Amino acid sequence: MKKIVSVCIVFLFFLIAVPMLVFVDYDQLLNKLNVPAFFGVVSSSADQAASATADNAKPQKSENKKTTDDIAAAKKDAANVLAAKLTPNMNDNALLALAVVINANIDAGVKYDKNNTDEFLSEAKQQELFSKKYENYKKRIDTIVKKSQNYKLVYSKKTVEVPILTKVNGATAASTNLPYLQAVASPWDNFAEETTAQAENTSENQSGISAAGIEHLTANGADFAQALLWYLPGFKIEVL
Repeated sequence: MKKIVSVCIVFLFFLIAVPMLVFVDYDQLLNKLNVPAFFGVVSSSADQAASATADNAKPQKSENKKTTDDIAAAKKDAANVLAAKLTPNMNDNALLALAVVINANIDAGVKYDKNNTDEFLSEAKQQELFSKKYENYKKRIDTIVKKSQNYKLVYSKKTVEVPILTKVNGATAASTNLPYLQAVASPWDNFAEETTAQAENTSENQSGISAAGIEHLTANGADFAQALLWYLPGFKIEVL
């Protein structure tokens, strides 16, 4: 008799429990019981935390975009920076080499002083200096700057600052502040014209590339990449 009763009780349990297991709304039940999220239900506090995290990520994206926009805006001024390095007879390969370096410097965060004509020539200043040749120079420079966007100068897969010197006294110098720059022979500087910028080159600022040297090298058979990499051993020029 007891066995029959036990069997009946077990039968009734399954008869009642199974439908409950099938049809119960577990999400609603667990939320009412405030069951922690590790049981598979995200509580309202967790939802708020996730939302807050998403909101916190938005300013970061905005800041990154702003940085990219700043670089893009600065590159629009690359032509004016390049104009400050121009000499009347500078060939296109030399201009391209300097433009590639200017782009890399902008990417690396270098800010050119728009009030310093050794670094930046506004269009008004270009018109004043180049006079009747202004339109021809402007067209050339704009073409070169556009072409330079196809190349990227990198060191260890990163863009880094590379100073552009007017000319050097027979060789560039290694740099303590920019340790990737090595001393390189540059005996031909005196054979090339000085650039528009007439900055004096002392021992403190002999680290970088020589615009006069690059002008001479490219005028005598080197292409822009060969001239640049002579002054920048260890660097690479990527084609974009």
